[in-house]
Amino acid sequence: MTRRYEQIDDEKDSAFYIFDVVFLISVNQLEITTGDYINQLGFIDSGDPGINREVANERIQTNVSIATMVEYTRKGISFHVVHTEDTLVIHEYIQHHLERFARKMSGNRRLNKSSFPIDDLLALEQLADKVYGHSKFLETGVDERGFFEKMLESAGLGSFFSGSGEMSEDEIADLPENRERESFADVFKQKQQVIGNNGNR
Repeated sequence: MTRRYEQIDDEKDSAFYIFDVVFLISVNQLEITTGDYINQLGFIDSGDPGINREVANERIQTNVSIATMVEYTRKGISFHVVHTEDTLVIHEYIQHHLERFARKMSGNRRLNKSSFPIDDLLALEQLADKVYGHSKFLETGVDERGFFEKMLESAGLGSFFSGSGEMSEDEIADLPENRERESFADVFKQKQQVIGNNGNR
């Protein structure tokens, strides 16, 4: 798999990877068209209601940042990451950013809402969960068996060729469908409660 994005630089502000790096997505054009745009320019009327519906539901490809993806998720706008392998990078960038904030919070007793945008961090958590649902199947070591071996396994014949066929608990836990991402949501929610108790909501 060819990596199309830079490796994380620990010396760089993690916000760079959230706000400045863009990824190609597919999204419904009408859903991301602002009200101001429609009021000023409107839409072209073809005269054919069927064509108008198709145009309104047309999906476009556009480059957006992770921050923009978070906003789409908050608004309930459905989008698709065009290059599936990008989900690995998106998840990696989000985790890096969340981990940095979690570390800052754990070492800071004087918390305030302006310093730690917890609502935004929890929204990032939500996006990370969705992205990880795809990226975990692309992680190193996943799905490296050949087509014939997979076909035998799906037919229940894998153990005939590979010994007992029994999988250890570790092997079962490492199956893509059983993998869980490291979440920082509890850390952020606890800090959110502390901020609320301090009257900083």
